[in-house]
Amino acid sequence: MPGRDFHGFNYMPLRLATKAAEGGYPDGQAGVGTCYLEGMGTRKDSAAGVEWIRKSALAGSADGQGAYGILLQEGKLIPQSYSEAKMWYEKSARQGDRGSQHNLGVMYYEGMGIPRDYAQAIKWWKRAAKQGNVSSLHNLGYCYEMGIGVRRDLSVARTYYRKEEAAKKADN
Repeated sequence: MPGRDFHGFNYMPLRLATKAAEGGYPDGQAGVGTCYLEGMGTRKDSAAGVEWIRKSALAGSADGQGAYGILLQEGKLIPQSYSEAKMWYEKSARQGDRGSQHNLGVMYYEGMGIPRDYAQAIKWWKRAAKQGNVSSLHNLGYCYEMGIGVRRDLSVARTYYRKEEAAKKADN
């Protein structure tokens, strides 16, 4: 099964993102954080990246909340906390963020810090899939193919796999 989906952010030059971030624009803060974490237009600086992402999440940016959830789930740059990751994913997912919707599905499917719940995983993957999330489309196809959390239905599985392929082509 594919894991987390780090969907990234709309790229803007670091200079513009910094100006927006310093002006309190939450998506600009998320953009600056990503630039620092990835070394895009600047040297990599994990501490600065995490801080900008955190500020963005606290300010209500769906991108920032999703990115902060990933940082918490991975536990590489900050202490791992599945319960906090889930909380941030939920905030972002309620704003319609497909990456966070997918990641919630993964947490429920794998039972990451929460009881395994295939019905919840499928619910979140369906929301993300409606927005073209390739990983969610694949996971739904797999669940229907194998009968995990749903009645086995190869016709539905094929439909999700076809949608996955179409979404991949659209992303290229």
